[in-house]
Amino acid sequence: MARTNGRDAIVAVLEALLTEMPVLSRGVVREIRAQVHEYDRVPLGDHADHVEEQQRVLLRAMIEGRQLGEDDLRRAAALGRLRAAQGVSVEGVISAYHVGNRELWRLIDERAVKGREYLPELAAWMWEAIHITSTEIAAAHSSVARARHTQSLTMRHRFVELLGRDEDSAELVEIAGDLGFDPGGTFLAACVSAGERPDGAAQAIHEELEYLDGVSFAVQQGAVLLVLAQGPDEAALNELAGGLDPVPPTGIGLRRDGLAGARESIRDAAEALLASTPATPVARFAEQWWRACVAAQAERLAPVFGQARQVVLDNPHLVEAVQAFADSGFAVATAAKTLHVHANSVAYRLDRWHQLTGWNPRTFTGLAHSLAACTSVQIE
Repeated sequence: MARTNGRDAIVAVLEALLTEMPVLSRGVVREIRAQVHEYDRVPLGDHADHVEEQQRVLLRAMIEGRQLGEDDLRRAAALGRLRAAQGVSVEGVISAYHVGNRELWRLIDERAVKGREYLPELAAWMWEAIHITSTEIAAAHSSVARARHTQSLTMRHRFVELLGRDEDSAELVEIAGDLGFDPGGTFLAACVSAGERPDGAAQAIHEELEYLDGVSFAVQQGAVLLVLAQGPDEAALNELAGGLDPVPPTGIGLRRDGLAGARESIRDAAEALLASTPATPVARFAEQWWRACVAAQAERLAPVFGQARQVVLDNPHLVEAVQAFADSGFAVATAAKTLHVHANSVAYRLDRWHQLTGWNPRTFTGLAHSLAACTSVQIE
């Protein structure tokens, strides 16, 4: 911009702002932290220093009528890398940068009594500078964020691997702390079936975990996505899985204490997943523990069930009668109403089941064996 009386008036405003920047930058910092909550993790003193430096860079360039130099852009890139290392998202960094510069422009606009005809040209220059700087910040942030993501993913897999060794090594405790967990705190696990698109399911779960309080992560374990959390309760994980479309088969463990508890909660969740059904895709171990335990021991129990397995496969009407009898409080008449048949039909089917399997469903032991056999076959 050519130097004129009007231009000189604007430069005077910019020079005054430059002088007052140590004080003005505090208000800018407050505005950024009020609007971009991720900056709570950035030390206040460092944040104030960086904002003051950024605004000084812009003001000096505008005063001198020049574009931003390579040193200015290198400093912007360094800031992007620093914010990535501090865990601030690239969206958060760019939002904060725009909030800060919007506040700077507001101050310029308020104080520019003379020479306002030059403001459109100054605004065009300023927003071009912001665009260039934002690009540098985003590129630098991305390089660090990718490295941090890779490191974090490696630590998650290592953590799960060490948990599987059934011993609390010093490395396990250290990684737990690095991931943000309290090794002595309460853990809760969930196992989510990734289906035919494990990458899509993983991404959806990762995005939803961002909304939960506390610390949590997800790692791919074959066709299952393992979620381990400290803070959210069973209802939160239930809502997380239930909010996906379609709802994937999911098992949710019990909240258990310590690293040993984390192992057990993962086992709970894996077994509960086996107990999930199309009607109840999200199975909580606290509610489905009986089916979950039977499912987990299906291979081992196969000799116990013997020929009953084939009876279950060949006689679904007998299975319905046994299950309705159990669900009705062991009342034949009530079971008959549920199945919309005569009570004599239910009694006959229970007797027929007894004949074919050797288990009398009218006794506790016989009914327990019968239901376990039915469950084992139904979850295959």
